[in-house]
Amino acid sequence: MDIKKIFGANLRKYRKERSLSQEQLAEKAGVSVKHIGALESGSSFVSAELLQDFCAVLGVPAHFFFMEESSIDLAGFPLGQIDQIVHGLLIRDANIISNEIKRKILAFSSLGS
Repeated sequence: MDIKKIFGANLRKYRKERSLSQEQLAEKAGVSVKHIGALESGSSFVSAELLQDFCAVLGVPAHFFFMEESSIDLAGFPLGQIDQIVHGLLIRDANIISNEIKRKILAFSSLGS
């Protein structure tokens, strides 16, 4: 598949995943609906500036627009391990924040004494 078709298919996929119509995406990105249609069909190619806008609007890193679906292999990917790491980080960060709040409350209450 050529790069314009890959980009167009991914643009359509991410737009639909976010429940946006072509009209809504066009408005948010500041382009015409016709241009969105041309990009999604692969008959036109995206500029660097517009790519940045799509990344911001759709919340997708730029390189995701250029990846073929078949090139993404999650077989054997340690998702459970990643989930454990993220969970641990969230708990650690919550404890840090909680301790900082307690410290500030104690410092504030000692000022009034």
